[in-house]
Amino acid sequence: MNKKEYVDLLALLESLKEICSGITAGSEELKDRLTTGLKEGMKHLFFFIRLIVTRDFESSTGMNFDKWIEFADKLSKNFEDISNAVQELYDCHSKGKLERTPERIDELEQAAKPFLESYEDTIRSLSKLQKWLAELPNATKSVPPGFMSAEDKRWAIEESPKTSADLQKFIEALEEANRKILIVKNFK
Repeated sequence: MNKKEYVDLLALLESLKEICSGITAGSEELKDRLTTGLKEGMKHLFFFIRLIVTRDFESSTGMNFDKWIEFADKLSKNFEDISNAVQELYDCHSKGKLERTPERIDELEQAAKPFLESYEDTIRSLSKLQKWLAELPNATKSVPPGFMSAEDKRWAIEESPKTSADLQKFIEALEEANRKILIVKNFK
């Protein structure tokens, strides 16, 4: 490995460490928002409205709330593993143990395998959730008075677009992580 490749890999790993850390935190935040923001908020809705919103959520996003929470938890744990493998590779490479670099890249590939194999499904699912959140304010405006509290309506109209925008940034981070992991694999 020449000096330029060495420097390029270190810079790539430094960037990937930051992205993976953000994704791990973002996955936990997604799980919290699903649990406390959406699922808990649903409990306050009038039964009939809750049923409609729950069915719309499931049909629009492809999963119920519990599956989404499980999805976010799994993604978080996967990125913890990826982060650890990236850190190991970074430490090995930065300490000049270049002969161990291919072995550490193999370890990163193994840690990233579940993410890489489900990457397209993950992005597709998150895009559906992001779209549902973006469209929630319009759907909420048509709810008759008395069927939804003012606070729940406010959250849907004001906060769901913010959550949708945050989710779009999260999707972009996953796309960047995927791209960088694939580049790292080429250093073997």
